[in-house]
Amino acid sequence: MINRTRAGMVCVDDENILSIKQRDPKSGDEFWSLPGGGIEAAETALEAAIRETREETGYSVLPKSRSFTNDYKFFWNGQTYYCRTHWFEGSLASIKPAEVISETDIIACQWLPWPSCRDDFNHNAALLEVLDFFTSHKMD
Repeated sequence: MINRTRAGMVCVDDENILSIKQRDPKSGDEFWSLPGGGIEAAETALEAAIRETREETGYSVLPKSRSFTNDYKFFWNGQTYYCRTHWFEGSLASIKPAEVISETDIIACQWLPWPSCRDDFNHNAALLEVLDFFTSHKMD
């Protein structure tokens, strides 16, 4: 098992979740996820979440004050990862995304309606935990 420390961003706009659709390079399975990825050297988790969101979706985001961390196993490209992901809540810095240049495993970026898209994230209970954390206060 490979240990990986990651960072991700949850952006909710008008009860829609900024989401990415990925294709596993080995299995070809497609699934919805949230923007995020590995933390680079000399980078904070928040900086990584902002960078990864821009790289994967084209959107520049501004962090809000809420954050959440969870641990989970994830199967990707024929290997099992034990991930610790630092999640941050973000808002859009601009409404028009820049072009995404080269994210070969990402096949779509879309705003999915919450909570009706909940089943799209059933493949990963950790994502549902994150989405519930960041959306629970918005649905009251």
